[in-house]
Amino acid sequence: MNSQAFPNWPLDLFHKTCAESPAYQQWINAQGINPTAIQTMADFKKLPIIDKQYLLNNPRKSLFPGGKLPVSASCSSGSSGRPTYWFRSEQDDISSAKGYQYLIEEVLQIKKTESVLALVCFAMGSWVAGTLTVDCLKLVAAEGFNLTIFPAGIDREDGLNALQHLGPEYDHILIYGYPPLLLDFVRDAHQRKIPMGKKVKLIPAGDKNSEKWRETIAGLAGCPQEQVVSFYGSADALYMACETPLTYAIKKEALQNPTLYQALFGDTHVANMPGLYQYDNDRLYLEEIEQELILTINRTLALIRYNLHDRVRLIDHSTMIAILAAASVGQEKFGQYLKHWDKPFVVVSSRTDVAVNYYGINIYYDQLKNITETPALEAMLSGNYMAYIENLYDISEQRLYLELELNPGIETSAELINRAQATALEVLQASSTEYRKLLGDLQQKAMPVVSVVRHGELQAHHSHTGIFAVKGKKPRMINNQK
Repeated sequence: MNSQAFPNWPLDLFHKTCAESPAYQQWINAQGINPTAIQTMADFKKLPIIDKQYLLNNPRKSLFPGGKLPVSASCSSGSSGRPTYWFRSEQDDISSAKGYQYLIEEVLQIKKTESVLALVCFAMGSWVAGTLTVDCLKLVAAEGFNLTIFPAGIDREDGLNALQHLGPEYDHILIYGYPPLLLDFVRDAHQRKIPMGKKVKLIPAGDKNSEKWRETIAGLAGCPQEQVVSFYGSADALYMACETPLTYAIKKEALQNPTLYQALFGDTHVANMPGLYQYDNDRLYLEEIEQELILTINRTLALIRYNLHDRVRLIDHSTMIAILAAASVGQEKFGQYLKHWDKPFVVVSSRTDVAVNYYGINIYYDQLKNITETPALEAMLSGNYMAYIENLYDISEQRLYLELELNPGIETSAELINRAQATALEVLQASSTEYRKLLGDLQQKAMPVVSVVRHGELQAHHSHTGIFAVKGKKPRMINNQK
């Protein structure tokens, strides 16, 4: 199917789900909708939007065809306040494995005859990333790829030992992991002089990473920057999209071309550069409504117009060509890329339901993460933090507090606190026009109150409302119970 063709499969999925899922059938009936009246994609786009609350409000078995729960279960991290349990079938894994194979075969250009060591450094517990990656890579191997999968999990020593002792025997080494832990892994390997180089391909997921981050981790590994390929996924929809040589080239160009940067990413600071991915609309039907991602996906627990609460922008292929042309990027520069990589694009910024609301504006996780990753602070901070609001219900007296955890062996000092305070203020101003306006109006009252704590002493305050972020894990919301 041509990537630009308008898909009609979501309409068939809607009718199938109405017939097979008691929960969805009841939901549609409660909205006063007659399923037989939904005959066109225009009708489909008027269907009510659901989110996790729909899943939490219904008996679990009523969500699935025949009331049968699938073979695998995992849970989301509870980044929006409460963990959600997700089930996936063998067919779901087969569908996701196509994305994993696409990244290996098409994006990284690895042939079936070449030997590949895949180090899976995602957590192997209840979260979906680790077990899904292992299961999908096994399915890719069953398609004839010469893959050896080593499920190291987040135990760095296990992964480093495999890299050192098994790595030399393979043509390619794929290392999958959460971006912060992946960087630590590669840095340790570099310091120990474990051979890496061009055979290494790094595959992060779970965060939007700056081009500076890509440059840093590729430099430590000794591999080309285009061999750092992020993919976009979630517990809700499993594998969704990935970077391609075209998205990499566009992002690099945007950093040198302010017109292109503005057209694609808007008023966004370079340090908080959104992710840019391409996706397959034979499997995902995506809509952008008020900058939020609404997805429809055919999986065992079918999701029909489901709000993922990611801040996105959708760009079809022809529109991207027009955007590039308007920014004076001619066909001679990207012509072959545009011809080969003809899938639609999704620009991913941050979650709309993982934020600290401060004087009516949202301070997002990505903005706070960028404070910990600035060159002025990165060597001293672990990346863990707690951001919360005091006087939640008295907007005239609100203060934004940010507690930053130090790296092991680093002690606090007045100079370090002052530097952290200045850096936080600089990053927030650079990444949010709303915050700049707030600061102009309120001056000192709008400034964040920044403190540092020794390594291992950071704790979530359940009396506050805010974000508790631990390196390598998705952030979770702490909700004030008062």
